[in-house]
Amino acid sequence: MRVVDLGSGPPLVIVPGIQGRWEWMRPGVDALARHCRVVTFSLADERSHGTRAGRNTRFDDYVQQVGDALDETRIDAAAICGVSYGGLIATAFAARHPHRTRSLVLVSALSPSWVPDARALFYLQAPRLLAPIFCISSPLRMRREVAAARCLTSARNST
Repeated sequence: MRVVDLGSGPPLVIVPGIQGRWEWMRPGVDALARHCRVVTFSLADERSHGTRAGRNTRFDDYVQQVGDALDETRIDAAAICGVSYGGLIATAFAARHPHRTRSLVLVSALSPSWVPDARALFYLQAPRLLAPIFCISSPLRMRREVAAARCLTSARNST
């Protein structure tokens, strides 16, 4: 498993969302690394993970990755942060390994009862290939999200 280890200070493990790639969170990872030691990775079934994991990856494999990342970086315990689907993974890790969890941070986390619907499963089959179709089918939602992000960026740049 390729583990990203950036910054120094109190350790923070960031578990990515269902898209699986830590790189999608790079701006946040880089910003946090200015204040603490950030450890992250791509989920086990993502190509950038660094091993030959297959489609039969189980949820428990994702949970195990958190412990593996801590072991590889020689960190006994850390704040565990899960983003979206990563929130479920982070919560499961914290419940199973309280001695290795200093705190639990959930960012836009899903409910434990969440199950992907047919639409989500369709897009998850080939996220990069199907991204244009997703964008075309979600113009109003995308427009609102982009507008909100631009406002936040403008506010940050003016301070």
